[in-house]
Amino acid sequence: MTAYYKIAELTLQLTGESAELNSLDGFKPFRIEQYEGTADATICLDSTLEECDFDSAEWIYSSGEDGVNYEFGRHAEGFCCRITSTQGGTLKLWHRTDSRTMWCNADHVSQVNPYELRFLLWIAYGLAALPHGAVAVHTSVIMQGGKAYMFLGESGTGKSTHTRLWRENIEGAELLNDDSPILRIADGRPVVYGSPWSGKTPCYKPLCVPLGGVTRLSQAPHNRMRKLNRIEALGALLPSCPPNFAYDEKLTDRMCEILGTVIRTTPVYHLECLPDSAAAELSFNTLKDVQ
Repeated sequence: MTAYYKIAELTLQLTGESAELNSLDGFKPFRIEQYEGTADATICLDSTLEECDFDSAEWIYSSGEDGVNYEFGRHAEGFCCRITSTQGGTLKLWHRTDSRTMWCNADHVSQVNPYELRFLLWIAYGLAALPHGAVAVHTSVIMQGGKAYMFLGESGTGKSTHTRLWRENIEGAELLNDDSPILRIADGRPVVYGSPWSGKTPCYKPLCVPLGGVTRLSQAPHNRMRKLNRIEALGALLPSCPPNFAYDEKLTDRMCEILGTVIRTTPVYHLECLPDSAAAELSFNTLKDVQ
């Protein structure tokens, strides 16, 4: 089976029995029924990966939670990752830098966890997207007045709360994505796309909106907002990009190229705030008139 998905104007071709991803939350709106031409990336979901030497990989990043261990690494020809679960099986991805094709053993792992497969596809998409000037950003992004506004912060900071307050208090405010939209540079300007990855909030919109502003949030007993200089702005943005990519110099350089354009063209702020309507009104009034 072959299926095509278009995310942030990049076309993914998936092959294998698991290529039909409509059962996974978020992917159906991005499915394209017909496609002619060469896809930007092909992910083969029917590979056993027997010829891929994972034991020789240099593992540069790892994390674990709730019985699931994730590893990201380099090999001689590109990158690889594996997800090992106490529930059984190891999900693997093998990437080659000089090829548009990636290989995954999803069809050869019993009882593949949908969350783990979604995460592996997020990594695969990220590797395919970076050379095209696109990167996923951990942010909640709101649309209002024809522009997109990204709110960054560590998990639990209140990103979703703040964008909810926009929707409740700012006329015309609408959620684009609540966890991992795609930031891309188009004609020298940053734009934001919806994606199939939206965290716990089911918001999967195949839309593209010009970026109007970026704000990093932190909790405080008051509401106060200030514009960041370029060094501060990079420090605000980079931690919200894929953390595993930050452990490879070439991937980091590509992310910084994208963020450099954002910083040159788009205002970046820090908002110390309470979880109240006044905070939403402050950020809206600060951002709405910025060109």
